[in-house]
Amino acid sequence: MKNKNNIIYIFDMNNIIFENLNLHPEFKNELKLRFWNEWSESLKKEFNINDFTEYELDPNIEYYIGIINNNLACSIATTPNDLGELTTLTPWLSYVYVMPEFRNKGIANKMINWYLDHVKIRPLYLWCKHSLDTFYNKFGFEIIEYRDDISIMKKIDRA
Repeated sequence: MKNKNNIIYIFDMNNIIFENLNLHPEFKNELKLRFWNEWSESLKKEFNINDFTEYELDPNIEYYIGIINNNLACSIATTPNDLGELTTLTPWLSYVYVMPEFRNKGIANKMINWYLDHVKIRPLYLWCKHSLDTFYNKFGFEIIEYRDDISIMKKIDRA
């Protein structure tokens, strides 16, 4: 794998560790920056903020991260509500994020499987772009509402 400076890094994808972010405070700012870079437009609207310095990770959410060779690889969390107007549906699988340098390597599959095995919350909801419907179907999520731009999905049991 090459970074922007064409330095080659070799990561052992089988050597991924999933843990609570609170156990690794050294990754908090990096995760915050990655979220900001990926979702800044929606974060600005949702939290009425203008720039990264005003953005904070929600202290009431338990974030989990995946670490490979001391590198932050991915994140996942459960939130009480990830789609404001649907307040009766809770909790939500959210902050599913794989760092760009680790994408297309099966990390999201490993992370979601680990999460569903360790965080046994049911039902569990999520929203995603339609292009990800099939991806989440393989984890047992089913579409409960189909909108123009997103699908709302629900998981009851582990298959």
